[in-house]
Amino acid sequence: MATSAKTRDISGGFRGGGYPIARVIVVVFFLVLIAVVGSMLIRQNTVYDRVSARSEELIQMEREAIAENEQANNMKSLVGSDEYIEQIARDQLGLVKPGETIYQSGD
Repeated sequence: MATSAKTRDISGGFRGGGYPIARVIVVVFFLVLIAVVGSMLIRQNTVYDRVSARSEELIQMEREAIAENEQANNMKSLVGSDEYIEQIARDQLGLVKPGETIYQSGD
């Protein structure tokens, strides 16, 4: 009969309250584990937000570069044409064709 009582105490383990320190250690372990995993998730979310913002910035820079490239290609096709040379001569050099009259406002 003494053996069965002893067996009951040993087999009780965590349920019987025989090991309160072991319970505390297990609970502390899981709390630390949860804290570490939570910290990693928060850090990962912060990095993801930073990468996402940089990605949006790079996409915007790409759009601007494409627009500038198209503008440069359009300008390249205009340079050297008679219309472009005439426009530059009129706007920047103030030249006129023979027979034209210049009207200036009082500005």
